Amino acid sequence: MASNSQLYDNIFERIRAPLAEAVDDALSSLHQSSGTPLLRLEACLDQDHSEATQGAQKEAKRTTLATIELSSFQRRRGTAEGGTDVEQNHSDQETQPQRPLSNENRPVLKSYRLKRRKVVGGLRLARSAPPTRVASPERETSRRLTSNFRHFPKRNAQTTIYKQQMSPFERLIVGIWEQIHGTPELNPSDWCYEEQVQKLMVEDPDLSLSKGRATVQAQACKDFGWSLKELRNKMAIWRGYDSIREAGGWVPLIFAGMGLYRFCKYRLGFCPQNIATLKRLRLRFEVAADTIHPEWRLLLSIIGKPTTRVYHGHPCDWVVSKDSQPIPLADTYSQWTPAFRFEHLEESTIDEQAWGLIDPRTENSHVQWTLPRQFSCKKCGSTQSNDVSTNECLCFPALFGSGLRKPCPVQVFRTENGRNNGLLACCPFERGAAIGEFVGVITQGIRHLDVMQCSGPAVTYQIWQGHKGNYTRFINHSCQPNSQYEPFLWLGVQRHVLVSKGILAGDEITVDYSDDYWNHLDKECLCGETSCRFKTRNERIPGEQGPTR
Repeated sequence: MASNSQLYDNIFERIRAPLAEAVDDALSSLHQSSGTPLLRLEACLDQDHSEATQGAQKEAKRTTLATIELSSFQRRRGTAEGGTDVEQNHSDQETQPQRPLSNENRPVLKSYRLKRRKVVGGLRLARSAPPTRVASPERETSRRLTSNFRHFPKRNAQTTIYKQQMSPFERLIVGIWEQIHGTPELNPSDWCYEEQVQKLMVEDPDLSLSKGRATVQAQACKDFGWSLKELRNKMAIWRGYDSIREAGGWVPLIFAGMGLYRFCKYRLGFCPQNIATLKRLRLRFEVAADTIHPEWRLLLSIIGKPTTRVYHGHPCDWVVSKDSQPIPLADTYSQWTPAFRFEHLEESTIDEQAWGLIDPRTENSHVQWTLPRQFSCKKCGSTQSNDVSTNECLCFPALFGSGLRKPCPVQVFRTENGRNNGLLACCPFERGAAIGEFVGVITQGIRHLDVMQCSGPAVTYQIWQGHKGNYTRFINHSCQPNSQYEPFLWLGVQRHVLVSKGILAGDEITVDYSDDYWNHLDKECLCGETSCRFKTRNERIPGEQGPTR
């Protein structure tokens, strides 16, 4: 074996140099060829040196030692030189097994030499090409985190609109205002429990108070067919009615909705703060009830209360305040106009001196009674009609196409920051709901006075509310308003509707007077908003006179 080892070493030393030269030449030309080059090692044992038999013996004794793919070695060589990760394929490892090294860093050839080599044929499966990556021109010079430009799906639109829930006490107050400005049924009732107890005690002086109450309760249960428990529950609710009557007067009981029963049954809001609020609203309730339902005090005759009406006229003829008595509207303008008068209108009137019989709000300035009979809404396309049975337009049902208009739940109130009067919302107005129509005198050519400048379908006209109009006259300016005016064509006539942006009960209704209004005015804006555009205005514009309302 020792002699054989020397023979093997001698063979390896002889073929090392030519083999290395052949492999280097093959690797250098590897990038020029498109195929996969193979290195095939063959050996031939020649026993006879005669030239005649040399070729045949070579064919008979030729043996293939190994077949190696040079592309895998080229990839390993390139990655080792470039400093990148080395990817090894399991098939390469099978083709070229690794040889263990001895202490002298020389391959141990004993076991490797004794293994029988397997002859590999020339046919084989094509190796898949390694994936190629398109290198970014900035990859070698920068390391940047880039976001993924994938479009995320949007959330589904919310079909339900969440609103701020009112407390039971707030619902009670809103219900009272809605009943006052609606058409309630006034049915008389009387609280006679204490009177019956006092009557029994007068008839029998020896009867105690507790026995007198028990006797009255037993008689009531017999008359109404109630049990004693049911009667006591109802009496507890009636005591809640009496507490509301003491704080807010008789109006909350007469005009209360169904929320009154639940409020008193469960005692949901009988706190000192709510009782104080009822006391402040007492006079406001009476102003609205006297002016809208003049006959409501007649119900007080069954309990011996006075039935005389206190507040007369239109609901907006009285100016309410927080802690003082209501005052007539004319008294709030007496310092500017001693003989102030204001006429409340349901529809605008045309100034015949300015327009004659022509209505400038129509498309062709026709006379109103010569307009066509059928109209379609420009917004929804539905048929418009004052007849409820044939009208299909529901853009502003509170104002047009629903019969008689109900009184708007608003009141004129006295402001506390020097803005004179303002308009207060008694009930909440949802976003998009109509508050009212801007009603006044249709005219033209007015200067130095507060007017609404309107661009009609054919001509430009003005609406003046100096002495005639409705409650929209008392709306103050705000740089961040909660309502706005929108033009609306009803039956061929242009109207200007005050539309809510979302108003809560008890809020002041405001609009934006526009920049053009303030540019010709020397007054300071008192809206109090943080985004106020006209806080300081010290110089009067030359040639202009301060307008009056």
